Amino acid sequence: MSNTLKKTIFCLMVGIIVAAFIPLDNDIVYAANNVGVKAPKSIVVKQSGKKSLKLKWSKVKGAVGYEIHKGRISLGGYRTVKTLKRTSWIAKNVGAGKRGTYKVRAYTIKKGKKIYGDFSYPVSAKVCTKKDKKRNASYVKIHRHRKYDGGFNPGYGERVFNLGYGESVDKRIEKINVNVFGPKKKGSQNRWEPINERVRFYSTNPTMVKIKSATDICAGNKTGKCYIYAIAHNGIKSNMIPVYVKDYAYEKVNIEDSGDRIQILFNECEDEIRELCSYYSQHNVKERYRLSAYYGDDLRESGILSDKTKWALMKELLKKSPFRKVSIIITPGNVIFEVPNEVFTEALMFSFNKKVKRLRGINRELSPHWAYLGYEFRI
Repeated sequence: MSNTLKKTIFCLMVGIIVAAFIPLDNDIVYAANNVGVKAPKSIVVKQSGKKSLKLKWSKVKGAVGYEIHKGRISLGGYRTVKTLKRTSWIAKNVGAGKRGTYKVRAYTIKKGKKIYGDFSYPVSAKVCTKKDKKRNASYVKIHRHRKYDGGFNPGYGERVFNLGYGESVDKRIEKINVNVFGPKKKGSQNRWEPINERVRFYSTNPTMVKIKSATDICAGNKTGKCYIYAIAHNGIKSNMIPVYVKDYAYEKVNIEDSGDRIQILFNECEDEIRELCSYYSQHNVKERYRLSAYYGDDLRESGILSDKTKWALMKELLKKSPFRKVSIIITPGNVIFEVPNEVFTEALMFSFNKKVKRLRGINRELSPHWAYLGYEFRI
């Protein structure tokens, strides 16, 4: 018998033996396909003694128990190290100078089957010694920084982010500054350097605001208030920064500073104008199209109008207008209402991508996102 054949037979036998001891998943169901429990939150790992680490997390509603998984640096991935019912656990004999990485998931039991929830975010800590010059994080602070005079400085009292539907923080002028500190040194106000300064960012309401990094913050299509925060390598949380998501279509407009025809149109059709602007600020528009009305009855469409959702509202606005012709122009960043005559065209523009003061060709700024335009007549 050749050596190759012997190796093949040996591998098959080992595979059969290992498979015999692997438990079947008939009694395990994951929460992705069933109504299960949520992932544990506020998970933190700290040093406990000279050779141990203590893991602690918040209680999960409806959970029967918890399963702790430890990361395997040499082999990769995680392995189950403990199943318990309490919300804390001490990893003993980790060893001085060694690190441990953990994540936790909760489970419940329904009809005799275990239903697992999602894993928590991973946390890691090191069993530090007196000789170590860096320690585990104990304090995290984040600030809203804005660019002034060529450099990033604190926002001078502005401690919040204000965003519109789908708007992102301009990373050229704004960002989040992160500071991670170790514990205080004995008998001093100074702190140790952290063993890891990297953090993960989170939002209290991801459907309202998503954050991926210190400069990648984007609002969703839901107004309200939520908070963003950072978590250090061992689960220590930072302070929270409020984020307000607003609908700029309903901000106050100084319509008195515009032309006469725009004032009349806005006063007569304010509800329809604001609702249209609100809708298109929530939905990305890829095509440019124009809708015009003559004498309030004859509607004419030009361009590609792939979105019919607000068609009825547009018709209502155009019919309600007191002018013999009104045009609504939808672009991938603006909604423009034109009221022309034989010589001159007046227009009201709503910009939901940028503030109007950054745009060219603005005659008068009526609010941060509304502007009045005037130009020679065009067909």
